[in-house]
This record gives sequence, structure tokens and C-alpha cells, in this order.
Amino acid sequence: MLLDKYRNLFSEIPESREPETYGFYVLSVYGLGMGFLMHVVFMGIFAYLHVWIMAWVNVGSCLLYALGFFLNEKGRHPVVLVIFCSEILLHSILASLFVGGVSGFHLYILLLGLSLYLDYRLSHAWKIAFGTAIMTVYFLLGSHLQANPPWADLPLSTIIVLQYMNLFFIFAALANMGLYYSKASVGFAKALNLRLSEVNQKNRIIENRQKQMEDDLALAMNIQMNILPAKVPVSTDLAFSTAYLPAEKLGGDIFDFIRFPDGHRTGIFISDISGHGVPAALIVSMIKILVSTAGETASSPASLLEYINRQVRGLTADHFVTVFYGIYDNRDRSFKYARAAHNYPYLLRTDGSRPGQLKSRGPLLGIFEKVSCEEKTVSLGPGDKIILYTDGLTEATDTNGEYFEGKLERLLEEESGKPIKALADSITSELKRFLGDRTPVDDICLVGMEVLRSKS
Repeated sequence: MLLDKYRNLFSEIPESREPETYGFYVLSVYGLGMGFLMHVVFMGIFAYLHVWIMAWVNVGSCLLYALGFFLNEKGRHPVVLVIFCSEILLHSILASLFVGGVSGFHLYILLLGLSLYLDYRLSHAWKIAFGTAIMTVYFLLGSHLQANPPWADLPLSTIIVLQYMNLFFIFAALANMGLYYSKASVGFAKALNLRLSEVNQKNRIIENRQKQMEDDLALAMNIQMNILPAKVPVSTDLAFSTAYLPAEKLGGDIFDFIRFPDGHRTGIFISDISGHGVPAALIVSMIKILVSTAGETASSPASLLEYINRQVRGLTADHFVTVFYGIYDNRDRSFKYARAAHNYPYLLRTDGSRPGQLKSRGPLLGIFEKVSCEEKTVSLGPGDKIILYTDGLTEATDTNGEYFEGKLERLLEEESGKPIKALADSITSELKRFLGDRTPVDDICLVGMEVLRSKS
């Protein structure tokens, strides 16, 4: 079972393994396996020679390598690295004692320090602590073994064999670990390329789907823009100007104009659906259809709003609808209107008074079963203007968090004498300067109406 588990180490990266640590994991599997085998051999040799202290040292090393296997499976690679370095250092001590030199000992101490330093998973404090502890323990062990060599009674020929066996296993272990590491790197690269190929294939699928979604959104945007009036009504008694700036490709604001068959009345409709994007755009389509098919109901602003509420209630999910709807009658220059929780439109008079607001009571639509909207009428004169808008305009903010509402009111007061088209252009230009290069967080819709001098 164990061999079956490790048979395909080079062929693929398991889902449970992190690709960036898989190379070390594979190296550790073979390094720990070879180290365990080496210590079993030395344990048998020293037991046969009755050098029990060395036999027990190798038993401890076998247990240490078994612990290394367990920790390697758990992903505790820093501890596994310490085990490797500890064992290499121990054998370098033994090699220096057997051979009688210390140059190899210094080399392996350097290797230990370098290995610990390169392990990015350990902080500098842990590196110093591990390195100091390991070198202290093995210095003490080496000093003890050198002062009380357990092999003192062995024949010289046996000591020579043990010397070269120890050196052979050290270099064989390093060489094989290097070989396995190279093989692991190649296998890891193949496995990583396979994983990357799968990821790239999935990315292509995602990109194709994203492109399809973008194409669908572009088509939906064109459809929605066609829902809005392509041009404003042209008459001798009224002038209009509009601006529409969605926060996303699909917006949640809508405006419309209704021309009645009698030729005297013109309806002005504006609505804001909470949120934006696809859900809001679907509700916009519903509102458009309801307004277009309202028939005689559209003759009364309050009746139209109550009709819309009945039709959309229960269909807007968590979204709600605000509406302002007014009807201008050129026979007496009256403007009859109703609102459903929408922003109060601004009324600009030619008598020099400050901008006023068209106020009336009315709740949000799409939430309550029955609603009652207050209907009011105001008389207009030549040159008077009405500015309808959605809250995206007044609630737009600059980099300092200042709302555009204050600037809008000052601009309306200072430039109320301009024709409606020039006034609307001034508002949109000031808004763009106010936003800078920032995208508005909500849809912005503006509809301006001016009563002209002539009267039908």
C-alpha cells in the first residue's frame, strides 16, 4: 500500500498538495526513505559488533526518520528540513571522528545554516533557535564520543570499513537525493504543466463565457437605450432636454414622454429602480411596458402610479420603485402631478424667486398592496422650467465626500434664466467636473422642461 501511494509521485500533483511545496515533499519522501534504510543497516552492523550505544543511536535515528515521514505527510516541511540537517550533521561528526579530520564537519555546519536560512517558512528567530539547539546537542555528542569512543576495542580493519561505509552512505544519500530531486523537478514540471494546461483550458472556457455575457450585456444595453425616447417631443409650447448616465452597462433609471390624442396634454414620466445592473434593467422594461399600455389610466398621475404598483407588486424581489409623473396642459398652462417617494423636482420661475420644489405625498411602489398618491396641480408661466432627476444626480460625491446637491441648487439659482437645453448642458458639465475621473456609483437621469412663450 505504501509503495502504491508513492508510485506516482512524479506523474501528477495531488489536489491536496500545494504546487509550490510539492518538490520539497517528493524530495523528502525519498530522502527519508533512504535515511531510514541506511540506519537500519548500521543498527544491524553495530548490534552484531556489540557496540550497543551506536546501535541505539541508529534506533533513535530510525524513529526520527519515521517522525519525519509523518510530519512530511502533514505538510510540516520546516521540521522535516531540520531533521535532514540534524542527521547530516550527526554523520559529519561521526565521519570526522572515524576519519580523524574536521573539515567535513565545518562544511556540514555551513550546509545546515544555509539550509535553515533558505527555508522561507521559518522566521529568523526560529532559524537561529533551531540551528543553535542542533549544533549544541551534536557538539556535546561529538565531544562525548571523541572522549569515550565506543569503537575503541574494535579491530582496525573493522574501524576502516565503518569509516568508509559511513562516508559512502553520506555521499550516496546526497547523490541520490540530488538525483531524486532532479527527477522530482522534471516530474513536478510535467505535472505543473498538466495542471496549468487544465487551468488554461478552464480559463478559456471562462473567457468565452465572459465574452458571451459581455455580448449579451451589450445587446441588452442597446435594447434598453432603445426603450428610452430617441428624441424629445417637439412642440411650439414646450421645450425639453434630457441626460442619462448609467452606473453600469445596464441602468435602473427610466424616463418617458406621453403625447395624448387631444394634442393639448404632454405627460412627463421619470422613475428610479433601486440598484442597477440586470435586475434593475428587467424592472425598467416592465415599467416601460406598463406606461406604454396604461391607456386612459395615464390621464391621471395618481391613477397611473397606483396602477404601476398593482402590477409590479411581488415581482421586484428586494427592489423598490420611485416615480414622478406630471401632465402639462397647454390650454391653461397647468401642470398636474403625483409622486411615489421620488425626489422632488425643482421649479424655476421667471419672477426671480429662488428655485422651489414640487412636493406631494406618495409611498414607494412595489412593496405595499395598496397605495394612495397625492395629486397636485401648479400653474406655470412662459419661461418657467421644471427639472426632474433621479437621486444619482444629487447624491453623486466628489473625492472629499461632498454631495452634488449643493452645487446643483446654486447652479439652478445662478443660471435659471438660460434656455432649458443650455441649463441641462451646464448641469451635466458641472457634474463631470465634480466627479473628475470617477465613475458614478448610481444611475443618473435628468429631464428638463421649459414652457415657451407661445400658447396653443
